[in-house]
Amino acid sequence: QSGGLAVPSWRAHACASSRARHGCGLTPRSRADPLRQAGLAAQPPWFIIGRTAKPTCLRGRLSSNVRPHLKRYRLLGFDFDTRVRSLDPIPDEWEEQVKVLHRANRERTLAGLKDEYGSRGFDQKLQNFVDLGAKPFSIIAFHNRFYAQARSAFVAGQYYPALTSIAALGERVLNHLVLGLREHFKASEIYRRVYRKDSFDNWELALDALHEWQILTPEAEAHFRLLWRQRNEALHFNPGTEVNDRLLALQALQLFGQIVECQFACFGALPWLFTPPGEVYIRRDWERQQFIRLVYLPNALHVGYKHKVVSAFPWRIEDNEDYEAREVSDEDFTDLRVQHQNAASQETPTKRRILNGFFIRVATRWRPARVSCRVAGRAG
Repeated sequence: QSGGLAVPSWRAHACASSRARHGCGLTPRSRADPLRQAGLAAQPPWFIIGRTAKPTCLRGRLSSNVRPHLKRYRLLGFDFDTRVRSLDPIPDEWEEQVKVLHRANRERTLAGLKDEYGSRGFDQKLQNFVDLGAKPFSIIAFHNRFYAQARSAFVAGQYYPALTSIAALGERVLNHLVLGLREHFKASEIYRRVYRKDSFDNWELALDALHEWQILTPEAEAHFRLLWRQRNEALHFNPGTEVNDRLLALQALQLFGQIVECQFACFGALPWLFTPPGEVYIRRDWERQQFIRLVYLPNALHVGYKHKVVSAFPWRIEDNEDYEAREVSDEDFTDLRVQHQNAASQETPTKRRILNGFFIRVATRWRPARVSCRVAGRAG
């Protein structure tokens, strides 16, 4: 079980039982709630939320005596590659110790790229890597693995394969979204045009459906339509493609990166995210949105403001289930979390403080990294 903890058989059975009873993170008294009736697809119970008295499994979310309103879904499944940042020029105003660390990161990155792509024609490969830029922080979904392959093809100088593969990936993402969400929109007018199909090669139909269902952000929809245009120009005969393959591939890859940032990001200003310092959560008002349930919740843990990160890679969380029976806004949750973190930091070792809220900054600012972290077993 790559990326997760070994789960004893009795505990796996407990996880399965709890998942069957509480698959949506609700108590037995909330059977009328639609969230209870249409649970997320079952995921392997890789992670355990531990506490001193009794462990609680990740996919069970909540035990029967837990009040859910003081909890939020914290995102822990993500994918990114920021190694290119280590190739940035060193500003004169940096402290000498920081400059030394940056030079070491640069040498490590260059050595890794030579191992990955080969030394022949390395100068051009390095330029491709720099021009492509950092891989955006993304939730683990249906695009991560193929997106990485398309980027690698570009860096290696395989421009037309990179162009065609990223165009095909855009179509795959649209298919995943329409096929995964359409059953929840049977009352929509466009449902009768999509309910019988097993796949879609008509981007306009897929985009129109997602637009009617209000799934895509306006920016993501606009980028999808631009990628659709580039896809048609790449796949249909066009003599100009032979002389512009690198530029076209770079533009298409950057377009897809913008789609990720506008629709699948695990950081940033997306309307369904809120961010206590160093952490990212799903806004409570968005938890019932079908896109969030399909893509984001399988990458999240349902935790209270007192939860504590015990370890990362693999993730292990400790949470206190003794929360008050009251509901709080996302802003109030942020305040409670910050107050709890400040109080805990007075008596918590530095390493634990890094894990609880700040380790992402450490990974991205001090040591450029390529990371793919799974929470619930989704391929990435």
